[in-house]
Amino acid sequence: MNRKTIYIDLDGTAAEWRAAASPADLKKKGYFATLAPTEIASFANTLVENAACEAFILSAYMPDTYAFDEKHDWSDQHIPNINRDHRLLVPCGVNKAAFVMEALRRPLTKDDVLIDDYSINLIEWEAAGGTAIKWLNGINGNNNTFKGTRVQDIDTLHEILFGAA
Repeated sequence: MNRKTIYIDLDGTAAEWRAAASPADLKKKGYFATLAPTEIASFANTLVENAACEAFILSAYMPDTYAFDEKHDWSDQHIPNINRDHRLLVPCGVNKAAFVMEALRRPLTKDDVLIDDYSINLIEWEAAGGTAIKWLNGINGNNNTFKGTRVQDIDTLHEILFGAA
């Protein structure tokens, strides 16, 4: 089995999804810093100890806001095992797959796995050659926009990634 590179989204995946009252709310200091971690955050911390993979955080942020720094601070607190060298923060609107391929200087393969709650990111990831897994957070996944693998619990996620325990 090849070693997997696993990219984990923050908003709505490792961090709770909280609908903002307005776009201005997303730009307020403290918005991201106060999001609660989900079970994916704990799972992400354990991935660092798994020799079968390398783990990264891959999250979009709004430029000209506090989000970039707050996402690093949030990750320091809730996913400290994934260090800053393994955190890729992408400006909103930039294709995550294209961003990662540019950073890696190679195309994505089936061993490049994105765990994300947002269908567009997952569709673009698969189109670029990677493996996409949609994290169902209780709010998303109602329109069946993403036709690939969908998961809502850690045990199933672990089994998909690494086989039965």
